[in-house]
Amino acid sequence: DAAPQETLFVVAFSPRRPPRPLYAGPVRAPLGNRRQPPGLAALEGGRVAVASTGAEGHVRVRRLGLDGRVEAPAQVDDARADRRFAPALAPRGTSLFVAYVGTPSREGPTPDAPRLRLVRLDARQQVSDRQNPAPSGMGGVAPRFLGEELAFVESREAVSALLLATVDPDAVGAVLTPLSNVYDPVAIALARVKEHTLVGYTAVGQGARTAVGLVQVAGARASAPLPLVAGEGYGRLGVDVASGPAAALFVADAPRAEDADAPREVRAMLVQPGDARPAIGPRIALPFPGEDQRHAHVARHADGTYAVVASTPAGVVAHFLRCDDAGGSG
Repeated sequence: DAAPQETLFVVAFSPRRPPRPLYAGPVRAPLGNRRQPPGLAALEGGRVAVASTGAEGHVRVRRLGLDGRVEAPAQVDDARADRRFAPALAPRGTSLFVAYVGTPSREGPTPDAPRLRLVRLDARQQVSDRQNPAPSGMGGVAPRFLGEELAFVESREAVSALLLATVDPDAVGAVLTPLSNVYDPVAIALARVKEHTLVGYTAVGQGARTAVGLVQVAGARASAPLPLVAGEGYGRLGVDVASGPAAALFVADAPRAEDADAPREVRAMLVQPGDARPAIGPRIALPFPGEDQRHAHVARHADGTYAVVASTPAGVVAHFLRCDDAGGSG
């Protein structure tokens, strides 16, 4: 058919080296802006894995070497994937776990529940295991890995649930914390700092405006939600996080005006866990080029450098940051 084409790029870069392309390949683009960026994970031996969803709804996974070698892609889905949610990847030994959201089922006791899927690829790129970690009668969306656990949201109109499941066979998710007034489709970002889990999520705030909330969970205790981005406008936002020794750096889209299609800016904020609730540092608008900046993602290097990338009118641009994440003072 005449579906439009996009190009998927995978690039390696650092503060001291220019960007180096690892892969460039075509992806059939869905109509409209209902897709999310690909999933990405670092593998042993200087390799990476990338998972993308095309217009036809299939999830394909490639393993790439930093030397330019590209393995044949594996198609992991047994149903059309929901392109509103990015696939999530996590390595475990020589296996690679892939989590994605299937389109809602029209059969069974909950016919409209999105079908969460967890698939294991072996070293030969063969699917060796499939499971649904959502409890019986529940759906699951917005998968994100947190170490060797998979986090996902069972989304409901008023109070949703954030669940965690191990990647062991037949594991079923358990509720970590309730989340109130989540945005549909929700985005989540989780970081574990010492004994605390910090959860950022997109929510519907006052006056039905979109916000980004923050909850701290420690054991059975969860703090009241705090705003990372207050309800300043309408439309979909994004959030991501990378953790340091004593704090985590969150990045989020923030609207420049109320309209749903208003331009965004990218804000970064260092969050330090506390006894009763987390402390949020200054919300800093990063100086990306152009008026509209969105889809921010962040990663932390072992030397303490954070890389924040975002889509801008000038292309995908990276900023490098240093934070006092050992003491958490910002």
